[in-house]
Amino acid sequence: MISAVAGMPQQQLDGALAQLVTAELIFRRGIPPDAEYSFKHALVQDAAYSTLLRARRQQLHARIAMTLESQFRDIAAGQPEIVARHYTEAGLSEAAIRWWRQAGELALRRSAFTEAIAHLDKAIGLVEGLADEPDSRLTRLRLQIAKGNALIASQGHHAHATTAAFARARDLASQMEDAPERFSTYYGTWVGSLTRAELAPAREIAEAFLRDAVREPESPPAGIAHRSYGMTCWFQGDFVGARQHTERVLAIYNRERDRELAFRFGQDYGITAMSFLALVLWPLGEIDRGRRVADEAVAQALHEGHVPTVYMVRNVITASLEMMRSDSAGAMPHLQASFNMAREHGMQLPLLTAAYGLAWARWHAGIGDAGAAAEMRDRRALLRKIQYRLFDPLYAKLLADVEAGRGNVESALEVVSEALSDAEQTGQSWFNAELHRTRGELLLRCRPIDTATCETALKRAIHLARSQQARTFELRASLSLAKLYQTECRHEAARELLAPVYGWFTEGFDTRDLIEAKALLEELGS
Repeated sequence: MISAVAGMPQQQLDGALAQLVTAELIFRRGIPPDAEYSFKHALVQDAAYSTLLRARRQQLHARIAMTLESQFRDIAAGQPEIVARHYTEAGLSEAAIRWWRQAGELALRRSAFTEAIAHLDKAIGLVEGLADEPDSRLTRLRLQIAKGNALIASQGHHAHATTAAFARARDLASQMEDAPERFSTYYGTWVGSLTRAELAPAREIAEAFLRDAVREPESPPAGIAHRSYGMTCWFQGDFVGARQHTERVLAIYNRERDRELAFRFGQDYGITAMSFLALVLWPLGEIDRGRRVADEAVAQALHEGHVPTVYMVRNVITASLEMMRSDSAGAMPHLQASFNMAREHGMQLPLLTAAYGLAWARWHAGIGDAGAAAEMRDRRALLRKIQYRLFDPLYAKLLADVEAGRGNVESALEVVSEALSDAEQTGQSWFNAELHRTRGELLLRCRPIDTATCETALKRAIHLARSQQARTFELRASLSLAKLYQTECRHEAARELLAPVYGWFTEGFDTRDLIEAKALLEELGS
């Protein structure tokens, strides 16, 4: 490298290096021509650097960058930030931008999200100094999208920095005709609204995304648009619509063609859609199929090894599904793996959500149960402070379970009532049936018991579940109300309520809900 950059005869170069070694200004390790040289002290390097005229320094930086690019391609490919730094110091902005972008994208692939953001910020800073032309605008847009994806993984979809990055990208995309990158801006702005549980604006963006993308109905952007729309439907409690759009995603997805899109849209959209389908199928009553789909999605995510996809599949979706089922043992390995991964890669939001779930799971396992409620309250307050509101109804239910288990029924009722009030404001109604059912069961534990109020809450849960065609939620609420009727010796009413709902199911008979329903029907029959 030194020989290639210095541009002097080898004998002269060797003599000059030997003089510097003798003077102890530099150190040599190894035997020439395979020796490595370093300055004795950073101050010596600074002094040598400062004696060069600016033009000479730029000339040397340019020569180093070009030499790396042409003769040391392995170094350039593995550490593009070195090439980028030399082009930057050489004042060759266009080349520097290209290499900083390459460095940022490589860091993204390595799940080094903090480094990716730093590299991309350098590129963005340089591109702002270029003339406002179509090529530079497109470069700005691509850099903003890449930075947004790094911020999603590092700070979360909801973070102000993430929102700002995609808002800037969307502004840039609006200035261009038919730039395919516009689809990434739809996704980035949509997912920010969704994670803050701003479901009305999220749906508007998803609808616009879908209208634009389905001009090419079998294209990857169309698949991602259907996924966005389907997820929005689900959180609004439209499980049937969510199923329709999620299954359309899987019909469009081509793994070999689309796997690289994970680096443009934050996650592998096909694998995450498969995982999300499990969340869709479970409330609709297809319990066994949902379980198989979830397992396959986890296996595929782990095989691909894309960190944000693994987080989405294991923590956001699969662990949430297990927590919805009240299966702490099933949730524990997904939560623990997500927590470890988030800590390793500096992912702030996944660390919080995984820790919240772990506190609940450990309480159920009898590990560290004394401080579980306090820990969950603190972490939920942090999640709400940073405006991450997605899945908050589930988090409220889990906290209420722990509070009630510790005998704090009034505190549990407060948590559930607050969650129902929040859901009314945000439109996040996917879990309302379960919240009303939980409220009804908690009221049964109050003294004196107001059975009429309990019955009203449970009937409300059943009505909501039926309106959403959520058979599993309907079964749970019907089971709770049938138990109440049993205590009042209203056996015929209990049978008439529970038997048709139980009779609808054709799978999932090894799950706790269906086992309990069958046992109760047998008791009532006897």
